[in-house]
Parts: sequence; C-alpha cells; structure tokens
Amino acid sequence: MDCGIRMTLGHILMIYKFNIDNADFTDEIFLEKKVKHLIKHLSNSLYMLFGIFAVHNPDLCPLNNIKSKKIFLELQNKMKVNSRKFNILKIIAFYMSVLEHEWIIILDAKNAHDIEQFCIAVGISSTSTVKIVPINDFRKVVKRLQH
Repeated sequence: MDCGIRMTLGHILMIYKFNIDNADFTDEIFLEKKVKHLIKHLSNSLYMLFGIFAVHNPDLCPLNNIKSKKIFLELQNKMKVNSRKFNILKIIAFYMSVLEHEWIIILDAKNAHDIEQFCIAVGISSTSTVKIVPINDFRKVVKRLQH
C-alpha cells in the first residue's frame, strides 16, 4: 500500500475518532479492518428514524378476523426476514393500542419508499392504512438547539 494512502487513511480514521493509539500505519490488515469499520459506520449514519402508524378497522382486527390474525402472527418473522432487503437497519419498537386498532412501529431505515415496500411485503398494508413519518430522537433535537 502506498505510504501517502496509508497516511490519508490514518488521518480519516483519526477524524472519526477510531481507537488508533499506537497504530502501525504500515500494518495493512489493521488499516483494512479500520477502514471497513469506518465504511460501515458511515453507511449506517445514512439511516434515519421513521414511525409507521398503521390503523385498521375493527372488523379487520386480528382479535375479530381469522385472516388478519394469521397475518399478525406471521408478522414478527416476516419483518425479521425482510428487514435487510428493504434497507431497514433496526426495528426499534413495535407498540399497539388494541382499542384504537393502531400499531406504532419505530425503525431505523434509509427511506420511506423502502418502508412502503416493506409494509406491503410483510402484510401490514393488507389490513391497515399505513402512514410513514420521519421522526427524531428528542435528545438529538435538544442537542441541536443548544448549539
């Protein structure tokens, strides 16, 4: 590896505050691991929080409808299996209000278009009207406002 490239990568790693104390920038394996970690870190930072608000009619409620119950019981597995395919980094939370017939799903994803396709693929949209909303972490908003 070229000495100039090694130093540039070293500087990039320092900027992103990776643990490189006493690093040997001639060690290509070390650099390769750190660069892969950096790339993963940077690509994950392109994700953002979204809320899925899915509302169904009482007649389509899994408590009252056999077809909806089957879809609901398969939901967890289908969400897990399809997350990566639709650029969903993490499903942070899944809550529901049974009497309001509403599901609230918080996830870390790249964009709303992929979430839309995700909702179709896993079956959420087959029983519910879906609203996808970008959301923010309260602490991060406070931090931005303080600076």
